[in-house]
Amino acid sequence: MDVVNETVIYGHWFTHRPGFGWEVPWFKIGLDADEKSTPLYIKYAFEIAQQYAPDIKLIYNHHEDPTATSSWDLIKATITYLRSQGLRVDGIGWQAHVDKGWDSAEKLDALRELIDWAQANALEFHITEASVWLKHGVSESLLIEQATTYRAIIDVLLEKRGGGKVGWNTWHIDDTAGWKIQFHPSLFDTKYTAKQAYYQIQDALENPPVITVKDF
Repeated sequence: MDVVNETVIYGHWFTHRPGFGWEVPWFKIGLDADEKSTPLYIKYAFEIAQQYAPDIKLIYNHHEDPTATSSWDLIKATITYLRSQGLRVDGIGWQAHVDKGWDSAEKLDALRELIDWAQANALEFHITEASVWLKHGVSESLLIEQATTYRAIIDVLLEKRGGGKVGWNTWHIDDTAGWKIQFHPSLFDTKYTAKQAYYQIQDALENPPVITVKDF
């Protein structure tokens, strides 16, 4: 269960953003007395989830890139605090909406480090929303780049599967409907034909990389 989502932005709590039409009414409940002044709605959300969903995994979900270290550091501190209060947090999730070519060594290493932190703290790691944008049209070469980016992310997850549970969820099935379909983010095109990305993911699952087991 995605208990809370997008609670942080640019290393600070995500509150009302004037001029953006984005309001976070839950923030008005108040702040806790801990060092990070955790918004009380986050604590209450996990309390309610723990009480009424005892048999469901509780996930703290976030949308920023793993290289956004100040935001992820705040989330890590929040999870540690929630657990110190006797609350259950079972995993962290990343909404992986990225551009084709995202898969630089720096970004993939940041993803590895985030997964390592999760596993070192007995947390599952899930990609909760996966899409790879093509913002400059569609061509054979661009579709290959899209597939390469999808594959690189999947390979990191598979590489880390020995250290704890990892998961991956696509955000789109095809390019006919959904969020920002003008960027052709899906595994199937508008005719429901599998794209290169689909076959790269299939190949990754059938031929996974060597497991990395870390002694925490």
